[in-house]
Amino acid sequence: MRALNAEDILVLWEEGATLRPAARALAILSRTLPVPQNRPQEDREQGGKLAGLSVGQRDVRLTAVRRSLFGDRLEIRADCPGCGMAMMLSPDARDLDLVEERPPGGPAELTLDGVGLRLRAVTAGDMVAAEAAPDAEAARRVLLGRCVSVVDGAAGTDPASFAPGMQAAIDQALEALDPQASIVLTADCPDCRAPWRAPFDAGSFLWQELAQLAPRLLTEVAQLALRYPWSEREILAMPAARRRFYLEAAGG
Repeated sequence: MRALNAEDILVLWEEGATLRPAARALAILSRTLPVPQNRPQEDREQGGKLAGLSVGQRDVRLTAVRRSLFGDRLEIRADCPGCGMAMMLSPDARDLDLVEERPPGGPAELTLDGVGLRLRAVTAGDMVAAEAAPDAEAARRVLLGRCVSVVDGAAGTDPASFAPGMQAAIDQALEALDPQASIVLTADCPDCRAPWRAPFDAGSFLWQELAQLAPRLLTEVAQLALRYPWSEREILAMPAARRRFYLEAAGG
């Protein structure tokens, strides 16, 4: 995995603003791949491999990108569901089970109400396809259509039309195939003691931090370019510590 540099971050900030979350997550990871040497086929193969990652594998790699840029400690703002008090959570990325990449299990077999199903773990590519759907129900149908197939039962049975209890069983089976795809943050409100639970989205969290960092980088470029005869590319190519030194020397 190639470390993101300052120019990568600005490119992602510009491109990512027009992408949906799942596509944006793959765009971030694609910037960490070795740059193909004018070989379009290699470029397509690399993109295909990323789309074939399970959601958990994708999130482990996104967390590795985040750790390389910002360290292990996360700063997460949350509002208590009981009293509305703003809380700051500071979990360590190493405690979120998103450090060691594990391949998903499966495929799995499941029988529900006499219908035999085969399930495979949801991939990063599945999430990209689902988020293009017009609404949440349509997105769920896309995911089930791609990840769940009927192997024994009524022909043409649509898993998305199953009763709620059966749908819950499918969800549990998919989660069991890829536990790293379902990381949940928990805390107790320090004021009212209400328990708080929320899923952790590694891609969206990293994007928020990149979106905050990119304008700061551009500000540094603007300040240094006013004082020194350097191009944007030359300034961005400097190590962060060196840019900070020149900014301080210039009174920025």
